[in-house]
Amino acid sequence: MPAAITPSILLQEEFPDEIHLSRRARQRLAQFDRVSLSQHTEMRVRQRGISELQIVLMLLFGNSSPAGAAERSFALDQASRHELQRALGDQYARVCDRLNYYLIVNPTAKCVVTCCHRLKRPHR
Repeated sequence: MPAAITPSILLQEEFPDEIHLSRRARQRLAQFDRVSLSQHTEMRVRQRGISELQIVLMLLFGNSSPAGAAERSFALDQASRHELQRALGDQYARVCDRLNYYLIVNPTAKCVVTCCHRLKRPHR
């Protein structure tokens, strides 16, 4: 059975103080109210040391682009990093150095298909 993440509860646990989510982040929080991880993703998360918090921040603040038939790729570009910094304030320093990766997500199934460290700049 795949593991599941509840982003709203995880954010409340990690950031007990009020964080200011943008409209896009609030919409994604409603869209991804519960996210499951495929078995492949669970294995990659353990191998690559990616936390559930990093996955949630990527889903809420990452720039989304098409990645195949039904999948979306989520990665932080410069504008997304500034948005995340505004939302987290002083807490941003705690997570900023661990956000150089991307997710492949099936939004209809609310399932993270895979996650990987971003070694190269994405092609546009």
